[in-house]
Amino acid sequence: MVNIDSLNQSSRFGRLISEQIATRLTQLGHGVVEMKLRNDVYIREGTGELLLSRDVRTLSKNHNVQVVVVGNYAVAAGYAYLTLKMVTVTDNRVVAAVNYLLPLTENNKALLMQPRE
Repeated sequence: MVNIDSLNQSSRFGRLISEQIATRLTQLGHGVVEMKLRNDVYIREGTGELLLSRDVRTLSKNHNVQVVVVGNYAVAAGYAYLTLKMVTVTDNRVVAAVNYLLPLTENNKALLMQPRE
């Protein structure tokens, strides 16, 4: 899950949502590849896993992956708007998608804040 205004940056909020999605897919019986253990995925410190499009086909062949889940979020006055898409790796077709809102509670605001260095 990346910030829609900066597609190469996530946050603790985005990383947590990604973890929750992977957990739920696993609970539903879907095979999920743990990206943090991969060496061929672009990981920028402090931003999370960013799957580069040129790596998708290689990863799909190595793990027999048919789809990847991608997503973004936008923060507004009272809500975070989230969009998730399930995209085929062979032809980039969106085969499933969902949009939802999360209220900007104090917890969510804290997760969206960038840690101070």
